[in-house]
Amino acid sequence: MNLLYLLGAEGLSKWENNEIRHSIRSMAETNPVDSITITGPWMPVFLKDVYHVSVEIGPKKFRNLLNQLLHAVNDDNVPEEFILMNDDFFMRKMPEWNWEPTYMGPTPARPKNHWQRTVWNTGEWLKRRGIENPLNYEGHTPMPINKWKAQVTLQEMIPALDPLLAMQFRTAYGNMWNIGGNQHVNAKHRTLDVWPNDSPFLSTKALPSKEIRDFITQTWPLKSRWEV
Repeated sequence: MNLLYLLGAEGLSKWENNEIRHSIRSMAETNPVDSITITGPWMPVFLKDVYHVSVEIGPKKFRNLLNQLLHAVNDDNVPEEFILMNDDFFMRKMPEWNWEPTYMGPTPARPKNHWQRTVWNTGEWLKRRGIENPLNYEGHTPMPINKWKAQVTLQEMIPALDPLLAMQFRTAYGNMWNIGGNQHVNAKHRTLDVWPNDSPFLSTKALPSKEIRDFITQTWPLKSRWEV
C-alpha cells in the first residue's frame, strides 16, 4: 500500500501538525504501508523516508489541491497505484475494510455552503460530459487511485476551471472511471459519539475538539517507522 498526502502550507495546521503524524500512525498500524509521498510546499521535520513532491501553492485552496495532485501523478517516483489521503484522515483496525471506494450518494442538487457548491460544480460538469447521475465521492475517506487515470482526469478538469469555479477531484475521478464503491456517511465528525460502529474511518474539523485530540493521541501513541 502506497499513501499520497496532499499537504497545505506549513502554518495551516491548527494542531501543530499532529494530524499527519497520527494519520500516518493509524494507517501504518492498520495496513501494510509500503511507501508514503507528500505533495505540497514543505515536509514536516519529524518525518523520515518520505518522498516529497515539492509544489508551490497560491491563495485558491481547491486549485492548489488539483495542482499538487497533478505534480504528483506526473512524477515518475510516485507509485502507479496509491491511496489518496488528507492529513486528517484516520483509520482504526475494526471493522475490517475491503478498500472499495466510498461515496455519499448523489452530488447535491441544492448546495448549502461553499464546500457543497464545489461538489455541485463538479456534478454539473460531469453531467455536461454525459454522466447523468454523478455520485459524491467527497466523504473524507482514503481513496484508491490509479496514477494514469488521475492524469487523464486532471487533464480534463483543469482546463475547464474559470476564476470563480472550484471542482473536486475525487468526485470527478470516481464518476469518470465509474469506480462504484460502497455508500458511506461523511467521515468528518465533530464528536466521537457520531462515529458509526460500521466504519473504520474518521476525519476531523480544522481544530479537533479536545475529546477527539485526546482520543487520537491515546489511540496511536507510538511512533511509526516514518518518524524521526
